[in-house]
Amino acid sequence: MKKVISFTLITVLLAFVSLIYFEPELTEAAEDITNVSLTVTTEITLDCDAACDMTTGGPINAISGGSLTGNFTCTVKTPDSSGWNLTVKKNQTLQRSGGGANKEFTDYTESSPLDYTWTAPGAGNETFGFNLRAATEDAVAKYTDNGSDTCGAGTVSNDHCWTKFPTTPTTEKVSSSNAATDPAGDPVNFGLKAEAGGSNFLEPGAYATTITATATIGP
Repeated sequence: MKKVISFTLITVLLAFVSLIYFEPELTEAAEDITNVSLTVTTEITLDCDAACDMTTGGPINAISGGSLTGNFTCTVKTPDSSGWNLTVKKNQTLQRSGGGANKEFTDYTESSPLDYTWTAPGAGNETFGFNLRAATEDAVAKYTDNGSDTCGAGTVSNDHCWTKFPTTPTTEKVSSSNAATDPAGDPVNFGLKAEAGGSNFLEPGAYATTITATATIGP
């Protein structure tokens, strides 16, 4: 009986000692990892002035003619490193009452290279066109000039390199970049001009067109 009790006691003591010795290993924390990921979708925004009232210069008189100018800006913003493009088009000629004879300004005639200075229409004619203005970012080369008399290379300056807005569905690329914009956006500045020659007979009243600008991602 004493041997059984002694054996049992020894067994219990051995178990107790083992528990004390091995417990630190038994209670150590197990470790594993979880990788967390997500995708941020690329994006581009475009903010253009809501309206451009051509009020500088003038007036444009129904018979004796004259000219008016105006400006507006579109700002492109994207963090996409593949770059961006900006195109423009108009929905119709600058017109009133459906356009036609004596009710519209026809498109400025585009030359190659573009006209460094605006070419005035002759008597009985009227034209509407645009250029890009200084501080425009990443202008297409045709809208830049050498600072003296020629368009097609250099920088963008005010009141030079004139052309027409194409009518929908045709579009015109005016600015393009192969990099992201500044965090505040990259501006594209437009200058507009409408001029009527003398000996005219324009219908008095408001003339209008809508310019649509489209910004896309990519080179």
